[in-house]
Amino acid sequence: HEEWFNLFNTDGQMLHTDHFYFCLMNYEWPGELLQEGWKYLFGVYDMHSNHAERLLQEKKQRGELEELLNTWSTAIEDETADEKEVARIKKLIYLINKDVPRTDRNHEFYKCNPENSDFLRDLLTTFCYANPDIGTYKG
Repeated sequence: HEEWFNLFNTDGQMLHTDHFYFCLMNYEWPGELLQEGWKYLFGVYDMHSNHAERLLQEKKQRGELEELLNTWSTAIEDETADEKEVARIKKLIYLINKDVPRTDRNHEFYKCNPENSDFLRDLLTTFCYANPDIGTYKG
């Protein structure tokens, strides 16, 4: 893991982005480091952010995710909610509920905590709810 830590200065700012890409594609890092690496690739973290900036960004995005999750999860229980919107959400939940159990059960993420399937379902539903033009597709 020394290779990972050598990518950053003492403030947590990435020093070698080219080497980061090389390492991410060529080393078998443990899950927690790989998870951090993907956050850079998907733009959750700015490549030049420091540790404090990443903590703030993650807190902000976690709040946005929770707000979206609360929006769709309360809408399906709200009798005054738009019927078409509720039907769209229920269809998403139905499709995602069919796919989540087919996710690789041998993966450590699911073996160590069965509640992670619920997390995956909620995350996929929230993503599809927030991005109706993308929707959900079986892979």
